[in-house]
Amino acid sequence: MAYRRPWSLERLRGALASAVFLACAGAAGAQSVQYAYSTNTSSPGALSGFAKSAATGALTAVAGSPFAGGLAPQQIALDPAGKFAYALNPDADSVSMFQVDGTTGALSEVAGSPFGTVFPSGGGTHPQAVAIGGGGLYVYIGNKTGALPNDGSIDVYQVSATAPGLVAL
Repeated sequence: MAYRRPWSLERLRGALASAVFLACAGAAGAQSVQYAYSTNTSSPGALSGFAKSAATGALTAVAGSPFAGGLAPQQIALDPAGKFAYALNPDADSVSMFQVDGTTGALSEVAGSPFGTVFPSGGGTHPQAVAIGGGGLYVYIGNKTGALPNDGSIDVYQVSATAPGLVAL
C-alpha cells in the first residue's frame, strides 16, 4: 500500500514544505502497522525507516536508517505482506527493490536491483507511480514517457518465485 501526498504542512508556520512519500507495512495477516518508510528529501537518494510503538503509536528510526534508496527515489510502496519495498528512481529510469527485515524493519537491496524500466521490451521511462497487485506477486509501474501530459506507459513485473527480484512480463 502506498500513500502519496504532493505537499506537506509545516506545523509551526503553516507553510508548505517539500513532498514526502510514505508507505506502511504490517505483519502478514495483521491489521496493525509495524513499520513506515518514506523518501527522504533532506538526504537525496535515501529512504527513512521507522518502527511504531505498539503502546503509544510513536515512531522511532529503525537501526541503519536512512537506507540507500537509489538515485533520488520519489515514491515507495510495500507489498501486502510487508516483505518487500519498491522505490522509484525517475531520473535513473529504474525501480529499486528491498527486502524488509520482519524483526528489525531494516531494508536490504536485493541482488540485481535496481531494475531498469526501459528494458527488455522497450518499457517506459521516468517511472512516476508504483502499485502492487496479485497479493504481492505483481508490480505495476506507471511511466511518463514523453513531453505530452498524457504520454505514458505501464510496465508489469512479476516478483520472482526463486529469488527476490523482478521479471518483466
